[in-house]
Amino acid sequence: MAEQSSPLLELIKEQGKVDDLQYEEVIAEHGRTGKPVNQILQDFGILDIDSILQIEADYLGTEVVSLRDKEFTPDLIRAIPSSTARMYQCVPVAVHDNSVQVAFVEPLIPGRSDELGFAIRKDIVPVVADPAQIEKTIERYYGEDTETLDPAGHVTSTEGSWRAGKNGARPGVFMPAKPNAGQAGQQEFYAGHAEDHFQILDNAASVKVPALTSKSALLTKEWTPLEPGVVDHKYYVRGIGTVLEQAIKGDTEVNRLISIKSAP
Repeated sequence: MAEQSSPLLELIKEQGKVDDLQYEEVIAEHGRTGKPVNQILQDFGILDIDSILQIEADYLGTEVVSLRDKEFTPDLIRAIPSSTARMYQCVPVAVHDNSVQVAFVEPLIPGRSDELGFAIRKDIVPVVADPAQIEKTIERYYGEDTETLDPAGHVTSTEGSWRAGKNGARPGVFMPAKPNAGQAGQQEFYAGHAEDHFQILDNAASVKVPALTSKSALLTKEWTPLEPGVVDHKYYVRGIGTVLEQAIKGDTEVNRLISIKSAP
């Protein structure tokens, strides 16, 4: 059952805030319902949300912030691209010269800040906030930003861009925090514009592209009812992101990661 545990649950067990019976009950409930561990701890009356947030903040050496009355300006929202915010389940809280304060739904997942920092080319300073507030912020501000470029790199169209909560659009799950083969879901929903679905096929797939070779890639099958008969396979490498996209049905499109450059 260890694979069903979570960094938060392991931390509070180490601190003696749950006994062995409570620990097993939380794991069982998480495995049975899929509820977040922090919610189960509250439902079982073990810890309230304020205590959970403070435990996480103390462990990370950071502070607890409230997003309830936080003003999210366009410049602040642009600090993290929408697809990245959805993938890492996070929101920017403040932006400085070379760093961004970020609140994660699951702040204790190892390597999460480093991966995000690599993706946006900024130093990440984690802070802790109520996961429900973070999820509401993602739903409100992050839909999908789509741009079509001409050969010179100029934007010619933003068709396909949308915002959750407007015109019936809803956010989805781009990638589970702990992906396992067989998991499936809807990545987004904006009727007639964005209806992508995914299913995880393998956690240890082999992939070779010009930029790298990996034997531990995550392989997904992705499709949309807006393009019947078209199915894609996508390979993701931890710490990098998507490295290979190839149509396996209904098309011949292939996109490969050619190179990786570190920020100066």
